[in-house]
Amino acid sequence: MEQFFYTETMTVMNADADFRSLLKPSALLRYVEQISTDHARAFGMDDQFFKDRGVTFLVGKQALKFDRVPQRAETLTLTSRAQVSKHGSVKRITTLTDAEGKEVAMVDCRWIVASLAEGRILREPGWTVENFWNDTVEGELPLQLHKCKDGLTSAGEWTVHYSQCDLNGHLNNAFYLDLVCDALVEDECAMPGVEVAGSLTIVFDHHANDLQEKLHAIQHEYFGNIVSSMHVHLDEHMCLEVIVLRGHTELVQSIANLILGTKGVQNGKLVLTVAEHHHEHR
Repeated sequence: MEQFFYTETMTVMNADADFRSLLKPSALLRYVEQISTDHARAFGMDDQFFKDRGVTFLVGKQALKFDRVPQRAETLTLTSRAQVSKHGSVKRITTLTDAEGKEVAMVDCRWIVASLAEGRILREPGWTVENFWNDTVEGELPLQLHKCKDGLTSAGEWTVHYSQCDLNGHLNNAFYLDLVCDALVEDECAMPGVEVAGSLTIVFDHHANDLQEKLHAIQHEYFGNIVSSMHVHLDEHMCLEVIVLRGHTELVQSIANLILGTKGVQNGKLVLTVAEHHHEHR
């Protein structure tokens, strides 16, 4: 059976890659959101189309998988297929292939059509577009969430800011993946033996007795783990120093605690990230 599809090529931009020059999972979701929008616009379903009907498309569920994580500056071909609405859900499968035509990623997204005036989900869109919808679209990913048997541990709280909000005034679905990735990095940084890099920011009174000599002594002792430092004079008494460290989790944390515990250091904070390079990503 003939399948209706829409295709685009995209190049992984610098802003969409992480510190390893690999495509961020959140960027993949943004690419899929964009091709879904472009597909609809190509068939006349633009902003005015939806405004006239008082409806909008929202992401209900989605799942993704990587067969290989694309690299920065890599050109990808995205192919997207939409299925007719079934029980209020519109299935859309988007695949990404590389220059050799090999599939590197897939996203299974289930969209819902919502009435803006009534604030409810519509079981059917209420319109038809020729050569846009498929009766069925092959392929799917697991979308069911399984309850954690051992319970969940809080990864903290997050205040939504201007830059994370989308056209509907919501935290955009792609940013949830950024929050998850940030939490996973923090968990990995807490594991013994993991190679980490971090910045330690401290504020201190430079008039405190022997404080600068003590700080210099610590930094000389651990010169192999202290990559660089920057010293800033805040006023005639207070100084700020940023120290960049690298090494195994336990050692970096130990050096930071040693500096933070030095008499005269008024406050400070250590921020860590994983420094190891992973060759395989799934």
